Amino acid sequence: MKILLSLLQVLLGLWHIIGGAYMTTHYQELITESASTTLPSYFWIILGVVQILLSLGLIAALAKKCKKWAPVSAIGLAIIDLAGIFFYITYTGSGLLWAIIPAVLLAFIAYWRGSKR
Repeated sequence: MKILLSLLQVLLGLWHIIGGAYMTTHYQELITESASTTLPSYFWIILGVVQILLSLGLIAALAKKCKKWAPVSAIGLAIIDLAGIFFYITYTGSGLLWAIIPAVLLAFIAYWRGSKR
């Protein structure tokens, strides 16, 4: 179970690093016209950078000295995913499963890593 959980943790970390990098560099393509008037462009850049940092924390938590980072990083990424659901519904109307499934898996990682300290 530990190996499966570690593999899931690395894959979700890489998934969110790629998503954060894409959000940071291609935010103009991600947002609609109504989203660009409501939320400034630097909001999307900051959100992408925070997502990358939390993802790196999730992967780095596999090291022995950084075990406490896993639940915090997983909860932070789950919050970003759940906030993404709001943004999807409000501004694009599609892509809900791309946020729900990782959020549920991150909640599982946060629970498992947080309770097994």
